[in-house]
Amino acid sequence: MNQRGWKHFGTRSLPKNTYYQKERAESKEYVGRTWPARVIASVFGVIAVALTLLYNPFFSLQTVSINGVHSVPPETIRTRVAETLNGRRWYIVPRNNIFFLDRGAIRSAIQEFLIPESIAITPEWGNILSIQINEFPVVLYWKEGNNRYSINQHGFITEQIPNSYIVPLGSVIVEDAGRTMTIGGQVMDVQQVRWVLDSAKLLKDQFHLQPVSVVVSRTVPDIVEIRLEYITLTMTYNDTPQAQISRLKVLVDTKPALLTDKARHTIDLRFGEKVYYH
Repeated sequence: MNQRGWKHFGTRSLPKNTYYQKERAESKEYVGRTWPARVIASVFGVIAVALTLLYNPFFSLQTVSINGVHSVPPETIRTRVAETLNGRRWYIVPRNNIFFLDRGAIRSAIQEFLIPESIAITPEWGNILSIQINEFPVVLYWKEGNNRYSINQHGFITEQIPNSYIVPLGSVIVEDAGRTMTIGGQVMDVQQVRWVLDSAKLLKDQFHLQPVSVVVSRTVPDIVEIRLEYITLTMTYNDTPQAQISRLKVLVDTKPALLTDKARHTIDLRFGEKVYYH
């Protein structure tokens, strides 16, 4: 075929397919008539899925499991957490729904009884809410009136101790009077906690003495009284425990009967090399 023929063939118009044009027109007309129904069906589908996710018992947490807590009865925490799962959020969403769990409210409920180091909240299959609590190690106990509290290494109150709880032998008990005690409140700073623990350890290591209690003065905040079985040591936060206990050692070396005569003595270690006692 010559060049002229090719050109003529390439520019020749093809006949229009009226059948397909008609089908497309009818299709557009059908879509135009049915789109409201499709939108309504989609809306009802979304609502059905939402209702299933919100109210199907399969997605409801029915059982609370508490692990890792020792200082507070687990049942006490379990009951309080279960209360937070009752009712609805935003008037619609069940609080025990696995997809809309309010972890902040659960943590706040737990912290009414203790301030733990960490709380892990994990929904599990089988309608179970698993809560793992890691408690701060208790380093001191605080006695306020007839109530006792545990103190962590940062000086915060972690919980109130039941009256039936027996404080471990050798524990250091701090006493005060008239202080308002709140779970999570700080009653000592880190340095003061360390100072008290270091003082108790030095007395035990050097003299085999165990403090009965440590009394913090509220009128003169720097003064601390460490009460032993027969001796009361008046000390201060403003000097190291090592320096003050070393003065006690010098005194005991010259007057060993102070620790053995079972008489009541008060020894003031606050004033450098001058040690006062009676």
